[in-house]
Parts: sequence; C-alpha cells; structure tokens
Amino acid sequence: MATKKAGGTSKNGRDSNSKSLGLKVSSLKKVNNRNILVLGNKLGFTPGKGVKFSKNYNLVSSKKGVVKFLQDKRLNKKFILVL
Repeated sequence: MATKKAGGTSKNGRDSNSKSLGLKVSSLKKVNNRNILVLGNKLGFTPGKGVKFSKNYNLVSSKKGVVKFLQDKRLNKKFILVL
C-alpha cells in the first residue's frame, strides 16, 4: 500500500470564472436602446427614467440618450437615468 497520495491531484483546485459585474457605462456617455448599463442588481442602483430591469436583473437602457447618475439623499437611493 502506498503511504503517499498520487502526485498531480489537489483537493481545492477549483475556481469559478469571473462574472465581470458592475457598471458598464460611465456618466454623460451616449447609449443606444437596450445597452447594458449595470450587470448584477446588488450594487444599489434604482432604474429611473429610460432604464429598466432585464430578466436577469441587469439594468438596461430602454431608449437612446445620455446616461446620468443621481443620488437622492432623502430616500437614500442612487438612480440611473437615460435622458
């Protein structure tokens, strides 16, 4: 019987691929219809005028225009708008 494990095996050699979540468009940039603005919904952004949630919780522009970010301190929310 062997006293050592066979070489070349490891218990924790697994790692998932990165998902590249986060902002994809910065402020005052021109976007077209259906451009992805934010990947993933855990970033605390709320869709405003001209922005909607897609099926997989990405924020997507619903019209052509310019991206703006607003912060409402009274409601404690960050909005993304396409004007």
